[in-house]
Amino acid sequence: MLVIDVFLEQGYPLQTMLKLVELPRSSYYYTPKYIKLGKKTSPLIYQLSKGLVEKQIVVADIEELLSGEFVDYGYYKTYIHLQDIGYSIGSTKTYKLMKDNNLLKFERDKNKRNNRNWVKELVPNPTVEFSFLEFDIKYMYVAGKRTNVQS
Repeated sequence: MLVIDVFLEQGYPLQTMLKLVELPRSSYYYTPKYIKLGKKTSPLIYQLSKGLVEKQIVVADIEELLSGEFVDYGYYKTYIHLQDIGYSIGSTKTYKLMKDNNLLKFERDKNKRNNRNWVKELVPNPTVEFSFLEFDIKYMYVAGKRTNVQS
């Protein structure tokens, strides 16, 4: 209970009390629409046709989708599918659901770098003169003709 509420019960006007405490009226009347649960996903997900639905039902729908033959969807295509069948769910929440239930097919290793040794194979190793020729094509601008010339 706020201090202002105590004075309001005694009959003091709200406007005067808000000016004394320097509190905006919008802050006094503000009520949060939801409570943030940190990084946890909420237990209920809204579906337009059924109202609020538990996560396990959504996970069952995802498993049913992925169990089909030749279906190798990632989280984004799964998110699009869930949107199509009527769920009001975001791609991030879909990713978290799939990750928590081990439904993601390919995990990318963030610390792994690409293997760039193939560049070494592109460098030629000529053994005899003129066995390998390399050209560097350049363009020159000819002002009188207003075109480029290859040299």
